[in-house]
Amino acid sequence: MADEERSPEEKRNQILINIVLAFAYIIVCILTTLFAPTTHRRILEYEVGRTVGTVIITLLLPGLLLFVKELRKFRTFILIGLGLAAANLFIGTGIQTLLSQGSLEVSLPGEYREGRVIRNTKFGEVEVFSKVAGDGRYIFLLQEYSFRKRPFQKIYLEDMADWQREEILGKSQEDLIYQEDADDVLGTESLELAIRVDSEKCFKSRFYILSGKLYQVSYLGPISESESPKTRAFFDSVKIRRRFLPI
Repeated sequence: MADEERSPEEKRNQILINIVLAFAYIIVCILTTLFAPTTHRRILEYEVGRTVGTVIITLLLPGLLLFVKELRKFRTFILIGLGLAAANLFIGTGIQTLLSQGSLEVSLPGEYREGRVIRNTKFGEVEVFSKVAGDGRYIFLLQEYSFRKRPFQKIYLEDMADWQREEILGKSQEDLIYQEDADDVLGTESLELAIRVDSEKCFKSRFYILSGKLYQVSYLGPISESESPKTRAFFDSVKIRRRFLPI
């Protein structure tokens, strides 16, 4: 039935249906952000940015279809967007959950030593497995933290960075060189920070959380070599062994 042949009540009902579909679409986009697993501390800017990203991605295809005259209808536009948003909610969230399951490996330069110790931390009692390589001039380190009991709280990458900063700097932030996200294109989330230990040395760490374990990959040595090919190769050698996905 053409629009001009519809009664005012029918037109009003169609408008109400479109409004309901639009609200449903917005709610699904927000739920996608809220249910998406993340090891980063949730902040408002992050949540808003992720929701806007979902809107842009899911409306791209129906937006292109507007160039087709026969499909240039709001109902078609919003239904396709809603379907894509719902698929993203269930499939995308499931894939992200699988990506967070696994373990971490890294290639230490030269010979290395292994050790295992129990530590009391602000998060609870943990067993720390370490691999250490280097000499008196520099140290390359991998640490794996396994909780002996359920943590007191949900731990984010930013909590690990805060803890490390407090251990080295106390409450002072004067010697913090930088702290930034180091997420990769495959969806692995990580956080990197560098701290000036003294006038010549720095401590550089990258943090990961996988399958409930905390991982810390670190370099301690001259500031001048913190970005050297050897140091970059060490951090670039990090490999995530996925438990369920072959990537």
